[in-house]
Amino acid sequence: MSKPLEVYAQFTDDVRANRPVVCERSSCGVVLAPGDQNRHLVRNQNPNLPDRVVCSACYNWILGKPDTLVRGDISEQAAVVRRQALDAKRKDATPLQRQVTAVPPNYSMPPPLPPASMLPYVNVPSSWGAPGHQSTSSTTYFQPNGYSAAHASYGAERQAWASRAYHHDPAESIGLILQILHEVPGKLKGTLVLNLSEGKEVPAKVTPAGLRGLIIQVMGLRLAEATNGYPFPLAQMPLREVPNYKQKDKTMVYKRPKVSIAIALVIPAPQWEAYIDWDENSVIARTTQSSSSFSIQASVPDSLRSQALGAADWENVNNPDVTDRESNSSEDEESRPRTPPQSRKRGPPAYVSPDRSRLAKVLAVGGQPDVTAGATPLGSEQVEFYAIEPPSLHELLDPELQHLSRFTCTPDEASQGFLAIQANLSIGCGTFKTAHRGWITLHHLRDAGLGTTKNELVVVKRTFRDLSKKSGGQTVYTRYSSPEEHKIILKEANNLYWAISIMGFSYSGVAIYYETPAKNSSKASIRKTYLLEEYIETNSDSEFVKFVHNGSAVPLLDIDDAWRWIADFLCFTQHIQYWKSGEMVFLSDLQGSEILLTDPQIMTSPWKFGSVFEQFPDQHVCNQYCAWFKLPEL
Repeated sequence: MSKPLEVYAQFTDDVRANRPVVCERSSCGVVLAPGDQNRHLVRNQNPNLPDRVVCSACYNWILGKPDTLVRGDISEQAAVVRRQALDAKRKDATPLQRQVTAVPPNYSMPPPLPPASMLPYVNVPSSWGAPGHQSTSSTTYFQPNGYSAAHASYGAERQAWASRAYHHDPAESIGLILQILHEVPGKLKGTLVLNLSEGKEVPAKVTPAGLRGLIIQVMGLRLAEATNGYPFPLAQMPLREVPNYKQKDKTMVYKRPKVSIAIALVIPAPQWEAYIDWDENSVIARTTQSSSSFSIQASVPDSLRSQALGAADWENVNNPDVTDRESNSSEDEESRPRTPPQSRKRGPPAYVSPDRSRLAKVLAVGGQPDVTAGATPLGSEQVEFYAIEPPSLHELLDPELQHLSRFTCTPDEASQGFLAIQANLSIGCGTFKTAHRGWITLHHLRDAGLGTTKNELVVVKRTFRDLSKKSGGQTVYTRYSSPEEHKIILKEANNLYWAISIMGFSYSGVAIYYETPAKNSSKASIRKTYLLEEYIETNSDSEFVKFVHNGSAVPLLDIDDAWRWIADFLCFTQHIQYWKSGEMVFLSDLQGSEILLTDPQIMTSPWKFGSVFEQFPDQHVCNQYCAWFKLPEL
């Protein structure tokens, strides 16, 4: 068996070779990446169509076809045979002389002589004789070597054959508009998918299989890019064709249409619904991954609620080597409707008169300008925004990741933006910080945390040395210098950096077994002398609650308080932190709202409140959470 020959092909430019293409065999449709060794270029049998790019499987299939044009190494003997074959085809051409003799430029070519003959030549008197007399001498004349009259048409013949070699009879073609539609239940016509439509000129005798391959070749990559790579089975989709043009006698005849014909691959309704579900799940997955690790609303199966968690079950909590449990969503998938809702067409609303009494009240209030709006001046300045986003506690303790052990303000992590502050209006005052309302706008919005929207409402905190009151009752704050204030805020940010990670460690072990309160550590960032935190929306001052004081290990709320269960849960997290850290650390001064915590303190040793850290085992009272998880006694 002879060695396979290379398919006769003409290589295209680098632009086509450096982009992904679809295998152009009509029954394949495999996407070939740039630089893939499985790409092969095959010449089309129709000279009016461009060459085709196929994969290795289709390349081997084409090699096995008996009518495939191939060529190998062209030897000198093969070249001679090919020239002889071309000469044999030139039946209408005047044969050219094979031998030529060089002559001087000024040489005058003599007229052609007749071929050799035994008869007397009339131009030679000596050859004349009486009638019936035959000369005994016989003279033979030969045609001289050199150019002949046939050479005068050499240039025209060469041009004619060259034109014929590169000229093809014009093939009948037709203009098409290639589209991809998807079926809509209840409608006869499909809907265009993401404006995927493109014009194309194709041969009039193209087959349905060839037309399908052409649509896959032209529209396949565009559909994959528009649907984020969803694997539509394009080779199995129905193809909508337009009937052939016929004359009145029903005979088939070609007639080029004046308007391009629309040909479309139609995605069936079940496949389109499957893509919609897949796309929605992808969006939900991306949103879940980008959300904060503290936003936990886990539902607990009854089988887990009926069991108590022992101390041995806590050994692998928040261990990177242990895989998380996945929730079973098969019931939700089965219960979801598979058919999209029909379009709702509502009639125009009824034309009725407004409520006159209500109109009079609204005009009385809204008709007057609000002179208090914008009365508080805003101080606007350009800021450098540093987000506080700590890793997990295990990563903080990893010796190979020492650069993550503390919060730093590095220039490569800064975001530029503008901050507007109501500096003259304080919304709260603590022991050493004042809180003001502000609005942050970053030049490049972030995906999560602060800075995700324009003019995001935030709390701007500043430190002060002491305060005093004037005779008019106005409070005056003595601020630190800029370097001192920056150091204090940086320490506060580092404290929040570790507090978020420690609280996340507690929640990661609890959320998979028990429904936890949705407590988020307030996301914050530091800009020189400012500490920005999320703004806690409250209807009254009573909704901002201090659950646990840093001077005690018991809840501050009464037993009948509506939020006492949150305080008990936070004391339970203190128990976990103190126990799992080997009696080295726990969080205190837990305050905020029902969904957010702010300004927690890390307790590692006795502080200004005396021996509260040392007395934590005696002051802590185990509650229902500690009992359910079977935490050891302190």
